[in-house]
Amino acid sequence: MYTTDDRGVYRIYGLPAGRYKVSVGADASRGYVGGVNGYFQSTYHPDATDPTRATIIDLAEGGEATNVDIRVGRYEETYSIAGRVVDSETGVPIAGARIGLMISRGGQASTVATFGNPTEADGKFRLQGFTPGRYSVYVAADSGDTEFYSDPVPFDVVDKNVSGLEIRAIHGLSISGRSSPRTCQLKDLLQQLPGLEVSAMTLPGRRPNEPFNVTLLRPGTGWAGWKFPGQWT
Repeated sequence: MYTTDDRGVYRIYGLPAGRYKVSVGADASRGYVGGVNGYFQSTYHPDATDPTRATIIDLAEGGEATNVDIRVGRYEETYSIAGRVVDSETGVPIAGARIGLMISRGGQASTVATFGNPTEADGKFRLQGFTPGRYSVYVAADSGDTEFYSDPVPFDVVDKNVSGLEIRAIHGLSISGRSSPRTCQLKDLLQQLPGLEVSAMTLPGRRPNEPFNVTLLRPGTGWAGWKFPGQWT
């Protein structure tokens, strides 16, 4: 990735010989581009928004390709969202939670990103770079930085910034216990300890003892076991 100067001029150097497509701008097809101050739609030399219509640049060993100009379209606005994360039971702000983002397209929701900046001491967060569309935000429990999770909070971006979002985080439950193998010798078990794998599954039924602890669980019924050379116990 290279940037243009104040005249819109760029130079990319140190490339090996080959055939290239050159583009500028952001791909907004997924709805989130991350640009703080707006963006140009992704455009390939000379003026194609469709990658299949891009002009191929043939670069020979020791050669130089010049006048690889790109004519971009209209500059598009992006918007920001802001809100806070609070404990669903007490209303106390939760600091250090990371926010996950989902985008809804055609009735299907897909997870796009977990943002690196955690919530502040007052539970507040602010994210930028949204194009118009339908989104959801949630507490990303899989980041391992919090004991909370949440359901997605949907919102729409139309033509202005969105504020006042509130994510009500739920304290994850945990299960713990002790497992003991029924069909192997102690020496065999000790050889396998580095590879033991503990799993919790939300399936009907329970199975009754080495200690284990699984956290950040949602309410439900399930069973837990450990995996020993290809077999669950």
